[in-house]
Amino acid sequence: MGKTKDIRSPNRLADELYFLDDTISFTVEELSRVPAEVLGRSSHGTSYRATLDNGLSLTVKWLREGVVKPRKEFAKEAKRFANIRHPNVVGLRGYYWGSTQHEKLILLEYISPRSLMSFLYGLHCTLLSCQVFCC
Repeated sequence: MGKTKDIRSPNRLADELYFLDDTISFTVEELSRVPAEVLGRSSHGTSYRATLDNGLSLTVKWLREGVVKPRKEFAKEAKRFANIRHPNVVGLRGYYWGSTQHEKLILLEYISPRSLMSFLYGLHCTLLSCQVFCC
């Protein structure tokens, strides 16, 4: 299991939080104070598991400087991506647009590592008993 790390920016999150579905709602302040566990790093940024006070867990991807498009184009693509419904695509729940280049976050549905195999291959699949057949 990863380390717990605070995802607060030096100036706290103070700009705009956008939700792309109506099933979640929380404030920027709530998001800025939750502890977060590092899930992984990539060339696009660092992913964290953040659990809000209400128990909702999200994957929060803190995007690296330089990978984010201009605001209008980013918002259009986020809305388009949020409308994708496919069993192998993790849902985009929202995003945070901060005033500085390093304060761009995307909020995704959290799928625990143990349940990912079950999510992809069925509820009764375990590491030892799952058989995957390919054409």
